[in-house]
Amino acid sequence: MKRLSTLILLYALISFLVLYFLQNDPDIFILWVIGAKWLLFVIIPALYLSRQKKLSFLDRKKLDKTSLKRALSICVILFAVVWGGYLILQQFIDLQSIADDLQKDIGMTPERFVPMSFYITFGNSFVEEFFFRGVLYLFLGSLIAPRIAFWISALFFAGYHVVIFDGWFTPLVLTVSLVGLTLGGVFFNLLNRKSQTIYPGWIAHAGADIAIMIVGYKMFGFF
Repeated sequence: MKRLSTLILLYALISFLVLYFLQNDPDIFILWVIGAKWLLFVIIPALYLSRQKKLSFLDRKKLDKTSLKRALSICVILFAVVWGGYLILQQFIDLQSIADDLQKDIGMTPERFVPMSFYITFGNSFVEEFFFRGVLYLFLGSLIAPRIAFWISALFFAGYHVVIFDGWFTPLVLTVSLVGLTLGGVFFNLLNRKSQTIYPGWIAHAGADIAIMIVGYKMFGFF
């Protein structure tokens, strides 16, 4: 089990590096990056876990009403926190620079952002919940001490996003983002702990992403 848990963490780090280089290569179309993320974060792990009959974290029957209600409440709270955080820190965030980087690196335009915003909110959030909560928390927690897997999941979740944000924000905003993302990972893990599924965290994750997408719409000049 120790060897398997080590391989899982090594696989996660390699996946982060692959996605980082793909996302920062201006010659690679964004759909290839999305496909690579699905392959690395969902398809490959799912193929292995299905053979081991370890995909119980996708069992919707395990989702109880209490976990669902708590997830919806956290969804609203996270939306307010992310949007409020942006309003407080907006003077330190150069949205135009981020928009220019996105257009240069992955060809993101205002027209492409509209469908992409829906995918990020509901599709990308599922991919991340599957990997960070399903694999790195719930499955890894069956191999090592659950409390250790809990923090590995939260820290890897934050670290992955901070690497993606490289060059976008000032050190202050980046530090705040790292803390906020780690706390977000902690909240998602807590939400999923009772039901042992990824669905409560997925719902809450979508709430945070909706706020981020609203900032994105402002960044691309929709309002």
